[in-house]
Amino acid sequence: MLWIAFISLVWAFAAPSVLSSEGVHASRIRVLKGVKRDPLFWFSLAIALFAALRWLNSGIETIYDFDIQDWRVKGSALEFLPSAAKGSGYLEFSFAVSLVVLLVGTRHSLGRKARFFYVGFSSFIAAIAAIVQLVMWDSGDALLVARAACDIIDPSFIGTVYAVFAIASFFTIAISFENKWSLAAFLSTSTAVPLLANAVVFSTPTTIAFMLAAILLSLLAVFPYAIKNLQGSQIIKCLLSYIVSVVCAALLLMAISEDEFLLHKVSFFTDWQFFTKEIAAKREVLSGASLKIWLENIWLGCGLDSFRLELPFALSNEARDIVSPKQTAPLNGWWLLLTERGIVGTLVFVIVVIFLVFSLFYRLVLAIKSSFSADGEELAYSLSYMFFLPVIVLMFLTACTFFEVSAWRIDVLLPMCGFFVVGARSVRNG
Repeated sequence: MLWIAFISLVWAFAAPSVLSSEGVHASRIRVLKGVKRDPLFWFSLAIALFAALRWLNSGIETIYDFDIQDWRVKGSALEFLPSAAKGSGYLEFSFAVSLVVLLVGTRHSLGRKARFFYVGFSSFIAAIAAIVQLVMWDSGDALLVARAACDIIDPSFIGTVYAVFAIASFFTIAISFENKWSLAAFLSTSTAVPLLANAVVFSTPTTIAFMLAAILLSLLAVFPYAIKNLQGSQIIKCLLSYIVSVVCAALLLMAISEDEFLLHKVSFFTDWQFFTKEIAAKREVLSGASLKIWLENIWLGCGLDSFRLELPFALSNEARDIVSPKQTAPLNGWWLLLTERGIVGTLVFVIVVIFLVFSLFYRLVLAIKSSFSADGEELAYSLSYMFFLPVIVLMFLTACTFFEVSAWRIDVLLPMCGFFVVGARSVRNG
């Protein structure tokens, strides 16, 4: 991951998109000056340094203390600094570095069409990975079989990542037809199939339900623009592409999955098991335990990946009868953020998203102002399809976070941050 990020960073500065009437050297200078003035770059760099500190200060573990004749959680070497459980922290650090490179590339090095290409190409790469994982899962790979059996007790972030790219693929289909890119339209439709199938296999029923709702919202956002910008035959082809991708994904799932497995995945719609009294009691107990853990570590949290270590000590004897011994996280991602990262870590984690949301809607405000000075009736069509992609993905991940902990992770938010940059740059300011 770090090597890929390093190569991408070199490419972003060495071969940026060249604007009209400028040479390669001028484009490099433009990118360097833009990065230097970009507050988001400096803050994302601070996040990477914060993640590096947390990784280097890892070491939290459960040990048996002979002095007190009982088990306890042993803190990191420097408890007054951000920390992580033993063996944790490196993955988040590598994704934090990737976030820095992603923001530099999409905000400063890529032109408008290149940004759209980024969304399509990243979804295509994710689709290839999805095909590989589906084959390995169908072949009985033990790790992937365990990941596919995920539920609210132990959710898997793999399916959430693929769900994000599946939503993106529905937008790239519309963009391909708008620009009359026949090959891109075929590839985007083909890309959606394994992404949808993989998202279902490796997601919890709640995530699947929210993904389907997000896809429906995507279609509602895309079609007014498709009707405006596409010809009659292109609209029909675009609609057929959506239908084909969903139907093929369903057929693929039925071909490689057992009926019992698929029934579990759609259980959100069949028995509403996530709203039972049992789940409500478990959620209440875990929320109480989370509050207790957080109050002991308000500012910096108990440490990345340390909730599972602290949980047994925060539960009463009665609560242990309600919560499964396999439970490693609360049933609410916001509680996990606060308990493991504290107020400081949570703010560091979410402020990039807040900045990107602000940038998106700030450019929308500029577009509205410019439209009033020109032709207000054309306002709705001064936005690209891509404006709605990050908004819908953010809504999808935020909704999932209220039910599980697989959504608001830096590896899941990474593609969404890129979508926000693409969406903001797609707004036409007059």
